[in-house]
Amino acid sequence: YEGSLSAGDPIQLICEFNLEAPEERGTDEQIEQAIIAQETEKIAEEERAAIEIEEQRQIELAEAEEQRLAEIVENEADELESIKATEEALKELRQRLEREGAKSSDVQISLMWNNYNDLDLHVVCPSGERIHGGNRDSACGGELDVDANVRPETKKPVENVVWPEGKAPGGTYKAYVHHYKKHKKRRSRDPTKFKVVCNAGGEILEYEGEITHGDPIMLICEFTIDDPETRASNASDAQARLAALDSGEWDGIEEPNQDEEVVESPDILGDLLDD
Repeated sequence: YEGSLSAGDPIQLICEFNLEAPEERGTDEQIEQAIIAQETEKIAEEERAAIEIEEQRQIELAEAEEQRLAEIVENEADELESIKATEEALKELRQRLEREGAKSSDVQISLMWNNYNDLDLHVVCPSGERIHGGNRDSACGGELDVDANVRPETKKPVENVVWPEGKAPGGTYKAYVHHYKKHKKRRSRDPTKFKVVCNAGGEILEYEGEITHGDPIMLICEFTIDDPETRASNASDAQARLAALDSGEWDGIEEPNQDEEVVESPDILGDLLDD
């Protein structure tokens, strides 16, 4: 304790403390042993707490890992199911296109549904021109080569917009579906479910939806592709790499290159439809 006093100040209480009787305090050795015992118990308690925390952490890590593995399995199952569904859709599309004598190419948009109603596929080209039943050929080379169920002719219709192989202009394409007419034949019902399958310069895109007569025209998807020269260059690069891989001149490992464009095969859908 520290303090200060001046002459004339009243007497100042500095401190007070309690002390057990000598017979109750024990010897110095006993006091030291008691302190050691307290410290030992404190350390042991801290160790027990640390062990419990670590055990809980390990349990949480194990649960998180189990959850992660379960999600991986679920995602793989979903991916396989999606691949299977896409393969089935492509198989069905191929059959319908072959039945109608339709064309296929590296840029193609197709619409399928399963009743006698008249759905219409509308495609907006990069130029802004719209391809549909009233304008089947665009200035950029696009063509609606199948326009189904103007009359209720088939329960498995398809509509198809396609460009000549490698000729579709670069830019953004938009696909719409319009429920033009609800035919009464065989009680075709609404809403009408449909699928739209796109080959966007080699990337296969699949969409599902449903529409009822009287609904506004529905935007289904949009995609952007490179210009024909870039797509051709990418296809050539891909073929060269495959040839180098087959010959053993390339091991398939590429050096990191931030500026390198992704190489995609330009006509996956066409190849699948030709199989």
